[in-house]
Amino acid sequence: MRKELLTTKELATTLCISPHRVRRWLLKMYPRPADEKGRRWHIPGEWGKEIEAALLPRRKMAHQRKVVARVVSQKGTCAATHKVGDEFVIGDIAPTGMCTWAFYTIFPFATVLQFGGSFPWGKDPQKTTVPCPDAENPVVFELARLQS
Repeated sequence: MRKELLTTKELATTLCISPHRVRRWLLKMYPRPADEKGRRWHIPGEWGKEIEAALLPRRKMAHQRKVVARVVSQKGTCAATHKVGDEFVIGDIAPTGMCTWAFYTIFPFATVLQFGGSFPWGKDPQKTTVPCPDAENPVVFELARLQS
């Protein structure tokens, strides 16, 4: 059994949770820190597993759905040459061929749809429309959540 001297921040970073939650848990379960300043604990490997088991079940990732952006309207001359009917599957990075400015505008809306959210102003909870930021040559994208 190997012991390590870790701070709550180091352990929290390893577990991807807040240092405050780790510190509260450690103070509750093991009230005596290893050093005199009260900042570090001797944390054996099984403690890390025990802490992870105690703190992580509350954190569940939502099921991520696919979102498709389709060009429904285009006026003027689009610098990225988007045309009505173009479709892009939205992920964490800009799809090949999609204008990055349009992607940056679309991304927050697509994220809401990917994780099951909807917009109160929309008629259909599975869709929303988002215009690109170019006011001179607007391209309007319809974002649609695909059913899995």
